[in-house]
Amino acid sequence: MLHWLQDGMLTEFNPARPAFELRGYAATQEKHDTPVSVAEQVMASRPYTAEEQWTVSQAFEQMERHAVHHLPVIKDSKVVGLLSDRDLLKIEGREKVLVENVMSRKLLTCERETPLWMVARLMTQTRVHCVLVVDSEQNLEGILTSLDLLDCLTYQAPLEMWG
Repeated sequence: MLHWLQDGMLTEFNPARPAFELRGYAATQEKHDTPVSVAEQVMASRPYTAEEQWTVSQAFEQMERHAVHHLPVIKDSKVVGLLSDRDLLKIEGREKVLVENVMSRKLLTCERETPLWMVARLMTQTRVHCVLVVDSEQNLEGILTSLDLLDCLTYQAPLEMWG
């Protein structure tokens, strides 16, 4: 049985679904002849983004407003960087620091047809929690996070895995 531990007290965990829906859950509820298996089926196809000239405060507000942990950075409709909430929490003077000065420029990307097992393996090997789905022109098509993969695994894993 699962519990919450808070202030030295154990209370029963209520497994109710969160107010937001992860794409993995939605994808597994749709009618598919075959199991969900590629990035396109699980990715968020309209991710929230940031611009290079935003301040870190603006980016952090965007993350909080939409309850996301990653923001792709877009310039001239191309992906040029990525922000994570962990990166932003370390920055002092958020109102003055620009996104372009703190964004990650080395990004793990995949294509829509990339198998999920391959994305998961690369995320594990590189210790990255987010993969950007881009086309050959570096246009952002979606975002796939470790939470999306876990959510998909929860609703579509082979039964013997849970035995």
